[in-house]
Order: sequence, then C-alpha cells, then structure tokens
Amino acid sequence: MELVLNTFGTALNRDNEGFVIATSEGKQRIPAEGITSIQIGKGAQITSDAVMLAVEREIEVLFMDRSGNVIGRIWSPKYGSVSSISIVFIIINFNQNFL
Repeated sequence: MELVLNTFGTALNRDNEGFVIATSEGKQRIPAEGITSIQIGKGAQITSDAVMLAVEREIEVLFMDRSGNVIGRIWSPKYGSVSSISIVFIIINFNQNFL
C-alpha cells in the first residue's frame, strides 16, 4: 500500500509500530506493515520519528512536487532495500547485454 499525503496541513507521525495521519478533521492510525511507500506532497509534514520508522521497515519516503514528480527520497541502506535491488537490476541488465 502507498500512503499519499498531498493535502496542505496533513501531518504524518509515529505511534509505536504504526503511523498516525493528522488532518484538520481528525486522526487516523495506520499500521506500518503492508506500506511500501510514503509520498509527501507540498504543504504536508512528516516527523523524524515517522521517517525513522519508515527506514527501519524499509519503506521508501518520496517527496513530490505539485505535478507529482519525485524531487527527493529517503530509503533504508539495508540489504534488500530499493538501492540494493536497483544495483542488482542494473548488473543483471548489463550482463544480459553481453551474452
């Protein structure tokens, strides 16, 4: 599941092993399990505790511009994270081109 926070004033906080989305209308708790990415749009906030939980759970955090383009990202350096998978993908493609 992807969490998309693109409403001005929305905040993402950590609550034990889950996230809390806070808006002017109230709060909603979401377990971290099953989340694959968090997309933060302009005007939304994320706490450092929420970022740390995302990194611990290898959930990619993407910062988006108003058009929906990625302008920055945070992810875990652990083996099997997005960065490791990308490197393996590049190596596999590179080797297949020379077979």
